Amino acid sequence: MKSPSASVIDGVFCWFDDSLQITVYDHSIHKCFWALKLPEDMETGKANTVLQCPEDFGLEGYNPPPIGFICKVDNPDNKDIISFTIVRYAIPARPQFDLQVAVTIESFSSETNVWTANKIILDVPIRLFPCTLTKSPSASVIDGVFCWYDDSLQITVYDSIHKSFWDLKLPEDMERGIGCGYLGSSAGGLYFALNIIFKGTVIVWYLASNIRSRDAVWVKKYVGNVRSTVLQCPEDFGVEGYPHIELNNMVIHPTVPHIFYLGLQRNIISYDFEMDVAQLVNNFSGCPTMKRYKLFPFEWYLEVFMVWIKIDSNR
Repeated sequence: MKSPSASVIDGVFCWFDDSLQITVYDHSIHKCFWALKLPEDMETGKANTVLQCPEDFGLEGYNPPPIGFICKVDNPDNKDIISFTIVRYAIPARPQFDLQVAVTIESFSSETNVWTANKIILDVPIRLFPCTLTKSPSASVIDGVFCWYDDSLQITVYDSIHKSFWDLKLPEDMERGIGCGYLGSSAGGLYFALNIIFKGTVIVWYLASNIRSRDAVWVKKYVGNVRSTVLQCPEDFGVEGYPHIELNNMVIHPTVPHIFYLGLQRNIISYDFEMDVAQLVNNFSGCPTMKRYKLFPFEWYLEVFMVWIKIDSNR
């Protein structure tokens, strides 16, 4: 699958992959809680078969559904006892031609162990696109509101409390078609970042409006030329002699929004926008470049951990 859907909360991971299942894994105790097969009635009634043989259904362009994930520890004294909810919605095979007037949200609760479906009639019809172009994981959830960034340069939003769905506009002062976008949350706020690849510059905006507001108010928070900072001491990052370096992916620090983690060649680096300082976090010598992976940071007992998931084994 080109771009697996994945999410992480407090060290508990949830992802959907080519094995046609959703896996829930607790990093802190190295335990897989669930491996869920998809329900058999996702829009077409044959979701699993469609994913395996889309051409048989005239759906060569079938797009994997975005997923969202919320999790809580039910017993603070026993972190083996957790409950979680998974949500997802279907992407049409030809999104550029299909204006949607309704969206079906499917949810799985570990408390009931069943999938349920809720069809939402939209106030304003929208087009639903997959997220396959971005090199960074681009989904978040804040106060029960799920947000996904997609290939059409929009954010789709699902409010799981008020059962509503809409699209959110990106910053008006953002140049289009010049880089890779990223959507993530830090310290309870939603952030959108644009990686201008040919410049090595990253621009970050903060959503100043309420997460449930349909009218987005974005404030530009940071601008940093990460490439220029790295090239001041290229030997520290193993890129001396490289004529061109590319920032492959990026994620925001879970609690400190002015710090980002980025993939650089075979390295993971951190970049502090306020201090204009780059530091090497880890080097994967002998491994493929970081463009084959997506990064997922999380905080656990005041320490930040990083997990990476391979997104394409054929390149």
